[in-house]
Amino acid sequence: MTEFTLIRHGETVENLAGIIQGHFNSELNDIGRGQAEAVAKRLKNESFDLFYSSDLRRAAATAEAISRANGMTFQPMTELREWHLGALERQNADRMRELYPEVMAAFKHAPQKEVIVPEGENYSEFHARICNVMETLAEQHPGKRLLIVTHGGVLREVFRMVVGAALPQNALPLLTNTGYTKVRKNDLGEWQLCVWNDSSHLTETREQKAF
Repeated sequence: MTEFTLIRHGETVENLAGIIQGHFNSELNDIGRGQAEAVAKRLKNESFDLFYSSDLRRAAATAEAISRANGMTFQPMTELREWHLGALERQNADRMRELYPEVMAAFKHAPQKEVIVPEGENYSEFHARICNVMETLAEQHPGKRLLIVTHGGVLREVFRMVVGAALPQNALPLLTNTGYTKVRKNDLGEWQLCVWNDSSHLTETREQKAF
């Protein structure tokens, strides 16, 4: 059994303002830094064999807080980055819903066809990247416990990989900054969702957009 504990990064100014981040290297805000410390405290007494993080600053800063608490050094990985949204990045989400409705809808509902992102990563490319990194890490580290800090969009692709797509009329599950998720892959090659978006370590929780 290979076990993955996945943590979403802490809150950013862009999260609150409804600005699309993607690969934009945004920073944690004050609340986000507090969230990072809270999840670090929660994880302090858990044991992990390996520690990975997206190399984008908002994830790396969250991982740094965890590292200070548990003494583990994390390995940054570009493969764990958020969906690369090209021309949509650093733009207002409400405006982008008007211009690129299919791209924006893919964060809430399972896409029914290919989603093309101008100057960015098409949906099928993004989904394949996340599936590949999860399968690769599971293959490289059988029987190990892995800690991963990443992004909302990435977590939704992990959900789709493990559980399958939600029905078209249903919204994908909620996400919270520094929410705690756990999935496993057993010796038969079966993936299982164990915990989704547990935010009990936070005194204040806010659902945020994946982008």
